[in-house]
Amino acid sequence: MFESKLNKGRAGGYAPIGLDGKISIDYLNHDVFVTGATFNSNNGTATYTNNTGGTFSMTGVSGGSKWFADNGGQPDTLPLASGHSSIAIGDNAQALSNYSFSVGTNAGYQASNTSNSNFLGHSAGQQAYNAQQSNFLGFGAGQQATGAYSSNFLGFESGFNASSAYESNFMGYLAGDSATYANNSNFIGKFAGRSASNANNSNFIGTQAGYAATNATYSNFFGISAGNSATNVSASNFMGISAGNQATNASYSNFFGPYGGYGATEASYSNFFGYHVGQQAINANNSNFMGYEAGFLATNANYSNFLGSNSGIQATNASNSNFLGQTAGYQASGANNSNFFGQNAGYYAINANDSNMFGNNAGYQATGASYSNIMGSGAGYQAYNADHSNFFGQNAGYYATNANDSNFFGISAGNNAIDANNSNFMGQYAGYQASNANQSNFIGLSAGYQATGSSSSNFFGGNCGQRAYNAYNSNFIGSSAGYQASNSFQSNFLGTSAGSDATNAARSNFIGSSAGNGATNANDSNFLGQGAGLGAINADHSNFIGQQAGAYSSGNTVNAFGPNAGQYNALNGMTIFSNSILPSYADRTAATTAISLANGASAGNTYLYFNEGTYTIEGVRL
Repeated sequence: MFESKLNKGRAGGYAPIGLDGKISIDYLNHDVFVTGATFNSNNGTATYTNNTGGTFSMTGVSGGSKWFADNGGQPDTLPLASGHSSIAIGDNAQALSNYSFSVGTNAGYQASNTSNSNFLGHSAGQQAYNAQQSNFLGFGAGQQATGAYSSNFLGFESGFNASSAYESNFMGYLAGDSATYANNSNFIGKFAGRSASNANNSNFIGTQAGYAATNATYSNFFGISAGNSATNVSASNFMGISAGNQATNASYSNFFGPYGGYGATEASYSNFFGYHVGQQAINANNSNFMGYEAGFLATNANYSNFLGSNSGIQATNASNSNFLGQTAGYQASGANNSNFFGQNAGYYAINANDSNMFGNNAGYQATGASYSNIMGSGAGYQAYNADHSNFFGQNAGYYATNANDSNFFGISAGNNAIDANNSNFMGQYAGYQASNANQSNFIGLSAGYQATGSSSSNFFGGNCGQRAYNAYNSNFIGSSAGYQASNSFQSNFLGTSAGSDATNAARSNFIGSSAGNGATNANDSNFLGQGAGLGAINADHSNFIGQQAGAYSSGNTVNAFGPNAGQYNALNGMTIFSNSILPSYADRTAATTAISLANGASAGNTYLYFNEGTYTIEGVRL
């Protein structure tokens, strides 16, 4: 069918094509649309202009400024965020002021006078000075810290070379290493207080707590090798694995009870409480025996505590140990440097040396549970190969197998856990029936519940990491974060329900409430903002920044910036800016007129905008 030439250019006909090959605008409908806007920050009023020249205003608009530095690539300069409440993220990040938060390798590097600051990452707080009341978390945290009063250092080498760190808490491997004048302090973890000097009025809790402590008077040592190599610790209490081990001049100890220490050898400056307590004990010096026949015929039980009827009776090679409760440690063998508290605690325990077992039947017939802490009724009951671990709570570590070098805190935490070594499970049912979740941290109600293949990961929050599968080398922080996450390895999920039900979201970052919730095949991507990447499918190698940016999208290799940017997008290889964050102008003249110093623009910056005439994104550089 053909249109008659008589209808060209007539009403009800068709529009002619000009010599330039285009249809004249006279034949097209004219829509009214916004061409630009200005904002008055003094009264919160935004004034908009349309293509007809008309204007309208919107009041009650709020504005603000944010300061941040993020490592989007290789930075040309070190990220600096000076000033109160500053944040610096990236390698060698430095937040050089109070109330600062630095994250990244060498975060807070050469920090000085950064009191009340938080440094998280490799070498966090390295060379920190006068960082009072600060928290340093990560490898090398507080390294070479000086004068860090009232501070908390958590992580490997935390408090390394710390000096004059009064009233401080050092938690982690080598915590308080080479600490000096750290009195009134708490050192918790392996080698806690190592080489500590003049750490009087302090508490050392953990593996080799107070190691090489000197002049640590009026101190309490709880845990494996507590007070190890302690010197001049008179009037002190030693409780835990190797409590008072190699203590020197530890006078003013108490030994109470009928026949207490009867026939004991080298048990000077110790406490013996109970009938026949410590009778014929050998090499039980600097120890406490309390209860009927406690430590009776014990051999090589020096630096130990036996409290309770028949506790530690005929115990062999149980030196540097504590047995508290009726028949606690009864005929225990190879249980030196350990603590057994509760009825039948450590009963017939074998090769459970350097451990703590607290509670009714705690560590009952435990085997190969050396260097562990088991606390709670039934905790560590018949535990097998759970050495170097901590089980706190009713039935915590019950029937646990191959859960060595781990911490289980809470009712049934680590119950029936298998191959969950080098991990931390904190909270009711945390790590319950966890399998192959080694080198991970599960903190919160049911955190890591039935987690499988989630090694080298961190799960913080209620139900986070519950039933997680193959989510290794990842971080899940927030309530239900990483819930039932699958194949989300080498990723970070931060926020409530972040990464919940995520599948195949490897090597990605999901930050914000519900960020990456239900995301599928979103590997090698970054989702930042509330609901960013929510329900995204096949959005791999993408960056979604902003509230619900990239939500329910299916395109891959996409960059979307701004609220709702790229929402439901299905195109690949796109860079998308939300219209709400990218202003639009009729032409460059209009843009340069609106974006000027006179109108409040900031010098030294480049302002992006959309040119309606050229249909391009341009910038005004001031």
